[in-house]
Amino acid sequence: MREAWYLHRDQSDAYYFSNTENLTKRLATEAERAPQNKVDQEMRRRIEGIFEPKNKAGYQDLKALPVIDDVNLKGPRVLLILSPDTRHPPVEAQRFFAQALASEYSAVRDYNNALATFEMVKGTIAQHDNVVISEAGLPTAVSERAGGSSPVTKSPMPGPARADPAGSGRQPARTGPGR
Repeated sequence: MREAWYLHRDQSDAYYFSNTENLTKRLATEAERAPQNKVDQEMRRRIEGIFEPKNKAGYQDLKALPVIDDVNLKGPRVLLILSPDTRHPPVEAQRFFAQALASEYSAVRDYNNALATFEMVKGTIAQHDNVVISEAGLPTAVSERAGGSSPVTKSPMPGPARADPAGSGRQPARTGPGR
């Protein structure tokens, strides 16, 4: 068995040798030497294990750390897990989200248009939208609010008399429909 001694520094900045390795330093060194593609691959594997869609109620597919341009907006709902580093800046994520929303709104619009076209061709669009066309007269309540049963008033009501502001002695003019 090989024995090794390691240089350490204590809290008072004094250096000393010990046969115990500084694991924090070793892990940091190993992490710096690890190839980035291996790190990304391992992160994808772990993220996919954690967020794997089980009942598929919220999302049907998972894309962990994808290249944004390679993600397909058509098809089932996808959970995207983006890396917060500089390779995927927030501007790109916002652009992607805006495209996804526009795509969803277009799909809803197309669905509504197809449904309306179907109801129109079937001849039931008025029933579907609860539209009733009546050829009878006005309802009684509406007729009473309009001022009685006769559409024409028998005697016009004269308006109030105005005073003669100039003092001309002429009869003041009447306003309203009967003047």
